[in-house]
Amino acid sequence: MGYLARAMYTDEQLEEAMAYLRRRIESELSMEADVERLLAEYAALLVDVMMRNNTTDYENDEDVELLVQDLIDRLIDDCYLLGVDEREDRRDEIVAYMNSERGEDTLEGRISKRCWTFAGEVSAVVSAARKLHAKGAEITDSIIENLKHPYDNGFLEGMDKPQYGRGVETSSMGALETITAYAIADVWMWEWFNQHKDAKGYYVVRGSSYPCDECDEAVRTGPHPLDDIEHFAPLHPHCKCAVVFV
Repeated sequence: MGYLARAMYTDEQLEEAMAYLRRRIESELSMEADVERLLAEYAALLVDVMMRNNTTDYENDEDVELLVQDLIDRLIDDCYLLGVDEREDRRDEIVAYMNSERGEDTLEGRISKRCWTFAGEVSAVVSAARKLHAKGAEITDSIIENLKHPYDNGFLEGMDKPQYGRGVETSSMGALETITAYAIADVWMWEWFNQHKDAKGYYVVRGSSYPCDECDEAVRTGPHPLDDIEHFAPLHPHCKCAVVFV
């Protein structure tokens, strides 16, 4: 590691890495916006179907199933579009990497499961709203705000609230935003690595001031050899660290 310790990066190398990070984050933020927009759109469609069919049995309603599958397909397409970016000539390779099995599931599998969780959350709100004799428009207006704040749900005040786990990210919206944004961040950094296979090593540079022991350790213990995957960004979901190769 002695030669790596002497190979400090230049201002130009740092700016190149930060410019790449900014482009990556733009794609992540675009995906998060797409998730919120599509969930709002499909919440209205699902409420309409459930009210029209007079059912909350979302797992056995063909109309609901078609809507959920359409939502799944659109989210997957958006995620791949932002992950591939301008590298359309390598789309198949990049998509294969993004959808590779990790933790006994694929990206498409995780998106699918969370979309069905979303259908269940909509169904729970519809069921509660019926008891309050609420109209479809009132239900739709509340759903996205409920997903943002699953434990601060005034719409269900006084009723038994469905429990989806701990924290905002365990709502379908939070989970889908995290899953898709991390997949995009991960493939962008994989591409960054592929562009620098001839480097001798890399440094990790904080891209945000948010407290994180994991990121701080990666910065403090650098430079790292190329085979040190443990410290290569993104180190966790929402990680905003940049990588400077030397």
